[in-house]
Amino acid sequence: MHISSCALSVWDLSTTPPEILYTADVDWPVRALAFHLQGDILAVAEGYDGNISVMDWRLGKQLTKFDGTGEKPAKITFSPDGDDLAVVYNVTNTPVVVWNLESEETTAIVCPGSDDGKASDIAFHPHQHLLAVACGDRIIF
Repeated sequence: MHISSCALSVWDLSTTPPEILYTADVDWPVRALAFHLQGDILAVAEGYDGNISVMDWRLGKQLTKFDGTGEKPAKITFSPDGDDLAVVYNVTNTPVVVWNLESEETTAIVCPGSDDGKASDIAFHPHQHLLAVACGDRIIF
């Protein structure tokens, strides 16, 4: 995977030298990426507004879009079952947002007890419907 200014590429690292499988010009900086377990689906955190596009990168087609919080996304990750997408934003006092792709409903997870209210990382449990959230000097399960 290679990200340059206003471009998105998917690279095949099994070839020598690596080959580009997909590339697209985009009108905004890419802030974060996450592959879905299926492999053909890619979540792309856009620019400065916090929007997340979910696309079939092989077809170059947007499947759905989540209108973000207006803040810059710092990290995105799919749940192991692929049903949910969690987003960490790069600002204080902004909750982690978990977005269900089928229902398009969102849940905000606030970082309790954190000095600045900022989440620094997230990780889904590989077998249970659990999300670990690192908030300041605390880890919330």
